[in-house]
Amino acid sequence: SIIDKIDTVEVNVDIKDKAENITETGKIVIYDKDRKDITSKVSSMSVEEVEVSIPVQRVIKDKINTPPYHGNVAEGYVIKQITYEPQTIEIVGKEEDVLNHKTINIISKSVDGVSETFSYEEDLRKYFTDTNVSIRNGANYIVNVTIEIEEIVEKDFEIPVSQLSLTNNIDKPLEINTEQVPLRLRGQKSVLDSMDSSFIIGSVDFSELDVGNHDVEINFSLPNNVTLIGNPPTVNISIYEEENTIITDDEIITTPDS
Repeated sequence: SIIDKIDTVEVNVDIKDKAENITETGKIVIYDKDRKDITSKVSSMSVEEVEVSIPVQRVIKDKINTPPYHGNVAEGYVIKQITYEPQTIEIVGKEEDVLNHKTINIISKSVDGVSETFSYEEDLRKYFTDTNVSIRNGANYIVNVTIEIEEIVEKDFEIPVSQLSLTNNIDKPLEINTEQVPLRLRGQKSVLDSMDSSFIIGSVDFSELDVGNHDVEINFSLPNNVTLIGNPPTVNISIYEEENTIITDDEIITTPDS
């Protein structure tokens, strides 16, 4: 029978552009399991229209702040970055409530003694238990957080002196006695692994030096969170007095009287 084919009974009401709760009368529509309208095949109904009340709520995307952490990771390691998804969540409620709702601050996570990257899930539903707003039906309320931990390592480099920027305002002869500068750096493994000698920029200023032999400190521009291990490297330079040209008697050319 047609009654056996009925799957759902609905009332269609237009709520487009509605900003407040609405009460409207709508016609009953009957569907079979394939979502086909079979209303006209039903011979009789006690009512053909019903009045419905629909609460209209404001929907906004609420920001989820970067999950915090507390404590210290294991010695020789650092927190490289924190990633999380989703970074927003749709919330619903009265307009004034959703607009006044603050961003979501996830509870801090301990990283004490951690030496490996780890992930965890945070259920956002607990942050809405005492509020006038709620998470929209169907919204993903589980935040997947990853705290990436990275090892701190040391790496040796050899920097050619020819690669250094030299500031030289000296008008005397000079000689640079160093060809290669050894350098030991400390930093995040991923950063040092991506570097070679050509990445390292150094400069030396000779402009204030006088005659003699000097070990001049090199100033290096290093990436963030990369540090120099040991004493600052130097370049050895010799500066000489300017030679005066002396003409001997043997070098004097005489010409006969004309």
